[in-house]
Amino acid sequence: MDCSKYLAALDLKADYAECPYCGATFPLGKNGSGFCSFCEGFYDESVEAGREDDLAQMAGLHSFIKKSALSELEKALASLQPKTLDPFTLFAKGSFYRYLSNYRYYDLDYNRQGFMEENSSNIYESLDLTAKYKEFFYKAIKVSKEKYSASPNEILQYMQFITNLKLKRRFQAGLALREMKTSAKNRELLDYSEMAYLAESADGNALEMIGRLSEAGNLNSLYYLGEYLVLKKLFKDAEHVLQALIDKVEMHEAAYLLHRVRTFIDETSL
Repeated sequence: MDCSKYLAALDLKADYAECPYCGATFPLGKNGSGFCSFCEGFYDESVEAGREDDLAQMAGLHSFIKKSALSELEKALASLQPKTLDPFTLFAKGSFYRYLSNYRYYDLDYNRQGFMEENSSNIYESLDLTAKYKEFFYKAIKVSKEKYSASPNEILQYMQFITNLKLKRRFQAGLALREMKTSAKNRELLDYSEMAYLAESADGNALEMIGRLSEAGNLNSLYYLGEYLVLKKLFKDAEHVLQALIDKVEMHEAAYLLHRVRTFIDETSL
């Protein structure tokens, strides 16, 4: 599959912003808004970060990732005590645990000597971290629903959608998307959500939306192109797209997916 028209987005100049949820720095689209490349939280000028103390703590956690100090990151996460229990803080904390879970799992190496006890340890640690990130994501969904009932907000709707999608609860994500279509007014939120849902459903209509979003400078759309290509078993194309993406922007989900793709390619070439 020729992916060059999508990858052209990587040549666009971009401004950067701090994610109002997890504190990561990420590239914005052409219109000055966008989605975090770490947690997929939405940002534009109307989104106020708030929770300054919590956000400062979250932003500080990225320094451990840059240094690959994963044990220190896990300790810092465990000791982090948010001052406000809102869905955004829960979602951000869950995103860090998700990163750790993915990292531990893809640190497996079946070429190790002996009984590979380190692999077993990594698997158990990954499962424990998976349980933790799911716990925070489910809490984020619960609290966002409660807050949405009291004061409807399309960001809270999106929070329910993207969190369910990350939990692979496609049915619940579909319900959240359907509700967004009836009430949300932000076209960018709707388009991104529909693109992500279609891509993870391997629906061919995803390609049109990925093309439109990538032209607007949305680099996360290339991650979903990678997801779509994997589901269509176009592994070499997925490898090309994901490698080009992580060469341009720090995106841990894309790096993890690329690792899985390369592992599959290696195994099937034996």
